[in-house]
Amino acid sequence: MATKTIYVSRISGSKKIKLRDSDGNDPGNDDLTTYVSTGDTVKWELDTDSGLDSLLGIKKKDDSYQLLKEDPKGSGGIFTGQVVDVSPGKDKKEKYKIGYKLPNDKNEHWNDPKLQIIN
Repeated sequence: MATKTIYVSRISGSKKIKLRDSDGNDPGNDDLTTYVSTGDTVKWELDTDSGLDSLLGIKKKDDSYQLLKEDPKGSGGIFTGQVVDVSPGKDKKEKYKIGYKLPNDKNEHWNDPKLQIIN
């Protein structure tokens, strides 16, 4: 069982985020799929010099598989979730939303990358 970390930061000059993960995946935008195995821990945290004020939450989207036992818990800069113990099937994906706050912006912003199970 491994810990997969997803680093969240802001694309300079925009309201959009970019993501990278501890496996070395770094698309330079928000189109990230992180590959997980049963029992893994997934951690979302603000990247170094992220350009964001905080993370607001991580929520599963209704139209996807359940790869996490529950919505990740945490606050401020770090949220943690646990991958299910029994796989829903190899290559199944969970779509989720990341909520975040930008400096000097009262609005909440949400973005939606994916987790994909490999076993």
